Amino acid sequence: MVHKYVRIRDAAKHVPAVEELLPRLSDHRRILVLHDKLKELQ
Repeated sequence: MVHKYVRIRDAAKHVPAVEELLPRLSDHRRILVLHDKLKELQ
């Protein structure tokens, strides 16, 4: 699920209807760190 979020976030930023539903930048950074840690474990 985290991988899918990271993959589609850039495209979702440009959709006005979805823009307000995306996490704030600070939360996005935490998700990216989590994503990197999960990739290391695989």
